[in-house]
Amino acid sequence: MTWLAQEVLPTVAMLAYFATSMRILMFRRQGRNHCARYSVLASLMIGVTLSAAVEILILKPPVNLGQCVIALAFLFIACRTRGNVAHMMLRAKSCQ
Repeated sequence: MTWLAQEVLPTVAMLAYFATSMRILMFRRQGRNHCARYSVLASLMIGVTLSAAVEILILKPPVNLGQCVIALAFLFIACRTRGNVAHMMLRAKSCQ
């Protein structure tokens, strides 16, 4: 169990955070309208996820299963919406 907690979970979380930031970063507008609020939010999301990945890579903090699941869920949502932050927020509003 310690091998899983010390090696696998941090690696999975780091890769999930990195993949999420790259997916949001590689979003292509393809004629969609531009909204400054969503651009700022996308930049913040990229910064937060990249800093979390770098923190895990350099500092090697303990990562628990819950953090790993959250990172994977965030990656799933980013891939499902093809990196479109506006679509992520609109889907979140429609679920309420």
